[in-house]
Amino acid sequence: MDCLSGLLRAPHGKQDLPGVITLAKKYSIHRSDDITEIRFHEQPGWSDLREAIVSTAQNAPNTLRLWDVTCGIDLSAEELEQLGELGKDSFNLSAHSKVAVLAPSDLAFGLARTFEVHRADTTTELRVFREEQAARQWLLSDN
Repeated sequence: MDCLSGLLRAPHGKQDLPGVITLAKKYSIHRSDDITEIRFHEQPGWSDLREAIVSTAQNAPNTLRLWDVTCGIDLSAEELEQLGELGKDSFNLSAHSKVAVLAPSDLAFGLARTFEVHRADTTTELRVFREEQAARQWLLSDN
């Protein structure tokens, strides 16, 4: 799914049934090859990333995670630091885990590298990649 597919979804707050509001999410979470994939279908804001971190930690807390921000990110240093701390607080840090961030554009790659510094802890390896194949290979490798 590419960044434009987000345009095909229902607008935020669309009411399908009386009393039921469907909120369109900018991301999807699913498993493939023992990797939990969190894919953003349009550029996420701070609150979208926060929601995805919390949802992933609660519903798919396995040790291999691929975060796809191909659609870009644009956050302040303070927001990146807050998300890094949230990630440390949200996941079980007693288990070793690997996190790959897929960020092909220069801006997203640079911001993801900044996030990598804020997310550093002793049990989680986090690396930023421009190509998905390289990210998957690293996640599934033994090192």
